[in-house]
Amino acid sequence: MHGTRQTLTQFNCFSATALLSVKHVHALKLYASVLLNRRMSNTRNRSRQASALARLHASVHPSPRPTYGPKRIDNSHIRRASFLTRFLDHYFPRAVRIDVAWYTPTIGRKLTQDLDFFIEATALEEKHLLPALYELREKMWAVDAYPCYGLWWFVLPGISGLTGWWEEVVQTRAQKGEVVLDMGCGIGQEIRRVAAINGVKPSQLYALDVTREIWNLGLSFFGDAGSPPAEFIHADARSHLFGNSLRHKPERLYQLSGKVDVILMAMFLDLFHFPDQKEVLNTAVALSKIGTQVIGYSRGATTTNAKEGYWDESGTRSMVHDDISMLVLWWDIGKHTNTVWKIETRTVDIEELGWDRQDVSWMGGPPAMGMCFLATRER
Repeated sequence: MHGTRQTLTQFNCFSATALLSVKHVHALKLYASVLLNRRMSNTRNRSRQASALARLHASVHPSPRPTYGPKRIDNSHIRRASFLTRFLDHYFPRAVRIDVAWYTPTIGRKLTQDLDFFIEATALEEKHLLPALYELREKMWAVDAYPCYGLWWFVLPGISGLTGWWEEVVQTRAQKGEVVLDMGCGIGQEIRRVAAINGVKPSQLYALDVTREIWNLGLSFFGDAGSPPAEFIHADARSHLFGNSLRHKPERLYQLSGKVDVILMAMFLDLFHFPDQKEVLNTAVALSKIGTQVIGYSRGATTTNAKEGYWDESGTRSMVHDDISMLVLWWDIGKHTNTVWKIETRTVDIEELGWDRQDVSWMGGPPAMGMCFLATRER
């Protein structure tokens, strides 16, 4: 590196042979020394050595800057880590970095807006709820470093805070026994709010996410693994098709084609750029039937300020909609799928969603607003 001649040395360790640069030979000798002496050490020494090895691993091979969304999902299988890196990451995992703009150490006042729901849903007293939430958030962050986790947005009222739409669409239709699906469900707080509505049964509720581990964290946190609030479907929401078939998706999702009445999209659509947003909505169309309603919210912009951009801080490319571009998106989907949708939008101050200005200042682009939308299929 930087003009220095690289010498490759064969190094036998962990019953495998790895070719490594001179720069890392001394570090690896220390790895081997520590591992070979572990059996001869007492409990205290083993603990110290493990800690030293973990620190050494982190210094030689530091944690990468976290990414989230499509970039993380799409690139996860492209570059496979070396055997040595995978071995050490398994036994001495590196902490996910938190020195990013979309991570806030403390919860602040966010929980106050929906405290009663979490107390009731977890059966925890407030004094025990906060420590449990901090522990949950760190586990979530270690799996996927999304802004909604790092900035504590997952404890906000979410779609239940969309006054009028929540009562008229979600609550009313769920009480009638209609099918509700939460797309991009995360730990499942949104679908649990639906499950808490009087008369609603788990058999009519579905939760979809690309990361099963996050859903499992929700089961553990809410303590309902034995009786989940909804059926979980492990799948990518993007269709990768410009049609109305889900036959290439998991069988359970395909079986729901044309059977879902209400689709929830909380803090989800703006994770994607315009082409991927179309793929997500293609999936929604395939699940829908005449009368289906899609309700959601995400970051937005005032009229004429819609923008698709690349946010340098996170390495994520996404589309931020205003009311006009949101109509265009659904019109485009309708054209490709031969469906017709009635679109209602609300552009609100982000404070109405429970966000703080500093939560979104790192994103760049147009001044941040909240974009709430309700799409009703008419044909």
